[in-house]
Amino acid sequence: MRVEAHIEHGTLNRLLHEIAPVRIHMTPPDEGNRWLELDEPSPVQPIIGRGVRLHAVGRFRFDMMGIPLSVRIQRISLVLEPRVVERNGTPLLAFAIDLEEGDLANVPKLFERPMVKRVNRALSPDNTKMVWAFGDTLTQRFLLPSRIEPLDALSVSSSEAEVTVDAKAVHFAFDLALHIERSDELGDVDDEGFDTDWSDPATSAALGRMVAFGADG
Repeated sequence: MRVEAHIEHGTLNRLLHEIAPVRIHMTPPDEGNRWLELDEPSPVQPIIGRGVRLHAVGRFRFDMMGIPLSVRIQRISLVLEPRVVERNGTPLLAFAIDLEEGDLANVPKLFERPMVKRVNRALSPDNTKMVWAFGDTLTQRFLLPSRIEPLDALSVSSSEAEVTVDAKAVHFAFDLALHIERSDELGDVDDEGFDTDWSDPATSAALGRMVAFGADG
C-alpha cells in the first residue's frame, strides 16, 4: 500500500516565513560562536527533480584566529533538497541545505568561497540532524478485539519512500507493508457448537445473577 503527502509551494512559502528569522548553529564544539542567521526569505523557486531555491539576507558569525567576527549577508542563495538516504540500514528522509552563493558585506571574494564551503559542510543533514526516521514513525501495531478469533494484531511497517519535486509541490510517497498477526489457530467447539475456551465476563456475570435469582425464587 502507498501513502502520499503533497506540500504545495504556497504552503511551503508560508512555513518558511513562519520559521524566519532563524539561527542555524554550526557543528560542535563551536556552535556557540559560529552560526548562520537568516531573515525572512523570498518565495521559493522550484528546481524540478531536486528541491526549491530561495534567497534571503542575514548575518554570519564566525571566528578567525580566535577573533570573533560578524558579517552581514547582503544576499544569499539556498537550495532545500529533500532526499531519501540510508544510515546503518535505517531509511531516512533527510533535508539538505545547500548554500549556492552568498554576497557577504566587506568580505573579499578570495575568502568568500572557502567560507561558503565551510558553511555547507556544517549544513549537511548529518550535522543539522534534519532527518526523519520515517520507518520508526510509521511502524505501528494495532491490537484487534479478542472477539475476532484468533487474530491478534494488525502490523504496519515502512522501509521505502520516494520524494519528488515538480512545478506545483514537493511530493512524498511511503510504501506501507500490512500484516495480520495470528495468536493461534481457531479453538475447539463442543457438540452444541460453543467455543470451549470462550468465556465472556459480562455473560458469565449475567448467568450468575440469573442462577442466584432462580435459587432464591
